Amino acid sequence: MLNINRYIASSGYDRIKCWGNPVALPIGDTVIVLAQKLLIKATDCFSDLSILKSSDGGKSWSVPQKVAHLAGITDADGIRHAYLASSMRRCAYDKILVLLTTFNYNQQNRLDRANPQRVNYLYFDIANDSWSEIRELELDAPANADVLAVDSQLVEIDGEFLLPYCVREESSRFYSRIAKIRISDDGTITATDYSEKLQTPIGRGFLEPSLCRFAGKYYLSLRNDQTGYLGVSDDWKTFSAVKPLRFTDGSDLGNYNTMTRLLTIGNKLYLVYTRKGLNNDHIFRHRAPLMIGEVDPDQLAVIRGSEQIAVPEHGARLGNFTAAVSPENSAYISVAEWMQTLEPERDNCLKCEEYGSDNRIWFVTLQDPTSGKE
Repeated sequence: MLNINRYIASSGYDRIKCWGNPVALPIGDTVIVLAQKLLIKATDCFSDLSILKSSDGGKSWSVPQKVAHLAGITDADGIRHAYLASSMRRCAYDKILVLLTTFNYNQQNRLDRANPQRVNYLYFDIANDSWSEIRELELDAPANADVLAVDSQLVEIDGEFLLPYCVREESSRFYSRIAKIRISDDGTITATDYSEKLQTPIGRGFLEPSLCRFAGKYYLSLRNDQTGYLGVSDDWKTFSAVKPLRFTDGSDLGNYNTMTRLLTIGNKLYLVYTRKGLNNDHIFRHRAPLMIGEVDPDQLAVIRGSEQIAVPEHGARLGNFTAAVSPENSAYISVAEWMQTLEPERDNCLKCEEYGSDNRIWFVTLQDPTSGKE
């Protein structure tokens, strides 16, 4: 079983907005988290992106500081353009590449479909505590389609990296894809190659893909309205027929309409997920607790006996999270207690508080016990 250490980067909220989607990046003992506020009385309405830092591996944290550079803008017609932090990657010269997905809102705080979502990027200079200009990453997609890379994992390959992303077409159905990305000397990033499109007619299609390289192959997990899916590829471009998420005994994993994330820790492949059947019917789409289980790479299924709770359930959903590998046979997760509950009282955050939630931002490390490190 994995050694799991949980740290709380922040807690408390004003019952109007809460933290909704933190993204973490450990660099030695330093941990950087970008997190944004979520308007509780709306759907996926983000703003106020802030930065938090720890210098001791997550034990203590700075007070969240708003990043003015990422405040977004409001047009003359009242359309607000906001940024959602999607992923971070350390580059040369102590700079961090930050990927963003744009969210556009009308005056009623609803997503404005007339303004397509896009993937953007910029750099954070650690030494100077400064930010570069924001630029758009052009990815292959229809002209008026939404392009999202929410909580995406970046996989190194041949000096470049692979970026999984998804596209919402005018039919509102999603397909997922992988882009190979090159970073130029001047910091410009460019897509140089693409995988096939991963598509299904079921529900809204395949979205929020997660990519991981393990034992010479590439594994991909996908969100779907009915159930999560898992596929494998020898070359990252073409995947075998993806399979619904199951336990190795053939039973349904119980994950649906919620993201999953793949990790390698030590010499094993893991899946991070939420599922039904954990005394969690009071949680929206059963999005808590956050679980981790070892994947049998031959069966493309989770070994039931390997399941562990990565982040405990306290009445709030945990389904939007980031997870990535780090050196020394370890990985990490960042997630916030999203203070919305079941319909028809979705915005009644007091229902979450009844079980102990306080909008905590969790930073969790996952260690292979055979590595000899804590």
